Amino acid sequence: MPVGERLKHLVVVLPGILGSELADANGRTVWGPSLWSIVRNAGMNPSVLSLEENPLLTPVALLSTITVVPPVLRVPGYDVLIDNIKRTFADVQVDTARPGWEPRTGTDVLLVPYDFRTGIVSAAEYVHDRVAEQLAVQSDRKVIVVGHSMGGLVARYWLGCLDSSPSCEVLITLGTPHGGAPKALDVLANGFQLKGKRFRGLTDIARGWPSVFDLLPRYPAVAVSGGDKQYPYELDALAKLELTDNARRAYDVHRDIDSGWANLGGQLPMRAVFSRGHPTLRRADGSLGGVTVSTEAAEWLPNPVWAGDGTVPADCAIPNELNERRDWVPTSERHLPLASAPIVTGLLRDYAGNTTSAMRGPEDVHAPDWGIDLEEIYPAGNPITVEVNLPEIAGDTTVWGRVLSPSGSGAPIAPVKGHRTGDRWSIELPELAAGTYSIRVDAVNVPGRNDLRCEDVVGVVAL
Repeated sequence: MPVGERLKHLVVVLPGILGSELADANGRTVWGPSLWSIVRNAGMNPSVLSLEENPLLTPVALLSTITVVPPVLRVPGYDVLIDNIKRTFADVQVDTARPGWEPRTGTDVLLVPYDFRTGIVSAAEYVHDRVAEQLAVQSDRKVIVVGHSMGGLVARYWLGCLDSSPSCEVLITLGTPHGGAPKALDVLANGFQLKGKRFRGLTDIARGWPSVFDLLPRYPAVAVSGGDKQYPYELDALAKLELTDNARRAYDVHRDIDSGWANLGGQLPMRAVFSRGHPTLRRADGSLGGVTVSTEAAEWLPNPVWAGDGTVPADCAIPNELNERRDWVPTSERHLPLASAPIVTGLLRDYAGNTTSAMRGPEDVHAPDWGIDLEEIYPAGNPITVEVNLPEIAGDTTVWGRVLSPSGSGAPIAPVKGHRTGDRWSIELPELAAGTYSIRVDAVNVPGRNDLRCEDVVGVVAL
């Protein structure tokens, strides 16, 4: 790509669930942008995120730092994605859409936060209005939409069901649960819990968010007696919790998305970026009115040997429209870092000029499907064991684990070498105090790849 080339399209970035900074009517931040504000306003007083108690919160920004607050799990950070785009293209102008803002004619990247609690439909209608305001002053440019996680589903409804597809050049989804995610079923049926400790307040709030239901598997995901499979809305476990109606509504939303995209007749290109090597909740078994969700292979899925990105199973990250076309883009990042994977700027380059494979930059399409078994939450004062799977790797490969603090505070922790057994390495990391940490795993001297790296954020909590 010629040095200094500009973006030809307006890039619209939609974050995943928990990825937007939210403020109340007084302008007080109740979600993001720092660990302290999240702990203070959500961890200590989770009712501030209740739709019943606070139905109107204003989205004001995308979260720009990677944070974890127990036990709400992952909060994506999008600063790295924006920095990557700025380094790749010349004179990139970034703006954030919010109610009452004044769109600018020179914007190249438009960040669109939304109230992630309210569900796909409400968020899509909000995004539709914000992007329409931008295009009113910038009608000469089509958009490229980059949707991370739930943001990809919001984009699918906006483009397919709200007559917005003519303005779009391509939709790029990153770890989007097109088929849903069994993790959402686990949260709704079994609640937030860690080492047997249940977090009832946060569980009740999550069960009041339409967005969590929108992330349920939209296929018969639960194995029951006799070899039958059930949809989530058919489960006794959800019926006992009076959650069936919401689960059925969410299923109908996915059906509406399918119908909307069928009406497009394949005219709008889509690229689905996903991972398949990391242990991921993908199997659900129902018995005695309960549901057990595990990382075990689900033999009824199309590719049972695939895992996922740690949050979304690989099969679920591929939309129905791409089953035959196979516009799939496999990579090796886990769910949170997918938003800033190098492949994203590589795909944007394809639409910035002449497309050749040499222009795409460092893609991981041919990387081995290696996986990191890493939880989002760990109890304080206990060693952390990280399991690494690197199949079909021989020679002098070694694996190292490192604990980093995103804030750079605290004494440095020396890297720990993994112990190998067959295709698996086990890394015993030291005890950690309560806080937020980045765990990095490096595979060194991998034949044909030199080195591989995977990094993710975890929360350590005092029980």
